[in-house]
Amino acid sequence: MRGIIIKSLDYKEKSKIVFIYTILGLKGYKVIGIKGKKNVVAGNLTTGNIIDFTYTDSQFPSLVEFDTIKSNLDCSNNFDTIDVLRVMVEVINYLPEDAPHKLMYQFIEDAFMNILNINPYKVLSIFLIKMLYPFGVSPNLKSCSKCGKKTDLIGFSIVDGGALCNNCCSGYNDLLKYWSIYYYSKDNILKLDDCNFKELLKEINKYYLINVHMNLKLHL
Repeated sequence: MRGIIIKSLDYKEKSKIVFIYTILGLKGYKVIGIKGKKNVVAGNLTTGNIIDFTYTDSQFPSLVEFDTIKSNLDCSNNFDTIDVLRVMVEVINYLPEDAPHKLMYQFIEDAFMNILNINPYKVLSIFLIKMLYPFGVSPNLKSCSKCGKKTDLIGFSIVDGGALCNNCCSGYNDLLKYWSIYYYSKDNILKLDDCNFKELLKEINKYYLINVHMNLKLHL
């Protein structure tokens, strides 16, 4: 099984419970006798790491073996990356149990895989817009959210929940273009266009607060 370490908790005297996101969703696994083995914990069970693992077939499974595929331990050297990683982890923790995890997993893994390779705010912008889908939230990006017009869309309204046309919008906002690209595109994160990510994330933060009822507490 392959998965992303989301968090870990102390369990009994020498063990931990590690929460791993996989195609099955977010599940907890016991790791017996791991406390005190600092090299193993830091190398394999750090939040944000992608690992391959095997586990016991039981009601409360234990990890048997685990190997690091991608380590995000170096995130600790960059505050922006730490903040982005924190938000991504919180969103996964907040996902509904019945979300289409199998469908979403590869995209989520790609986001964690690329967090150290490119602008972390780009990774987070794309991640957050695409993750609206499992929350059952679909921004209206193909017609004006006020009048229904399907042409001359020039802006995006948080309050109205989507695009606005030239008649209903007070001014042009090119960030609508990126909402559309990031929500619909199936291209790899690395291939998608750049924009003013901090400005876009301010919009996304407000959108999540209103529509997902989740405060991302971004430090921009």
